[in-house]
Amino acid sequence: MSDNTINRSDIEQSLRDQLGLTKDQAKKAIIAIEAVILNGLSKGKTVNWIEFLKLEPVYKGSRPARNPKTGEEIQIPAQWRVKAHVAPALDKVVKDLPKPN
Repeated sequence: MSDNTINRSDIEQSLRDQLGLTKDQAKKAIIAIEAVILNGLSKGKTVNWIEFLKLEPVYKGSRPARNPKTGEEIQIPAQWRVKAHVAPALDKVVKDLPKPN
């Protein structure tokens, strides 16, 4: 685990330590969770992990924008995006972190 980032292999290791899973079982568990989330979103469903995270597919209409290099106006096409909402519990755990330098 690096100082500032928890990556997928760190989560796998944590599952192994906390649940006594083998490396392969932990990897399969993460893949299964990802598959459920991705499958739901691909069908337009909102994924609501109570007290943790809510992922919601939202349709954004086309809109004008400006190329920052040339100043040329361009049209951004309409597209589906994922909107993420974090639960208050997540905000609470970081509330008292010290200010960064």
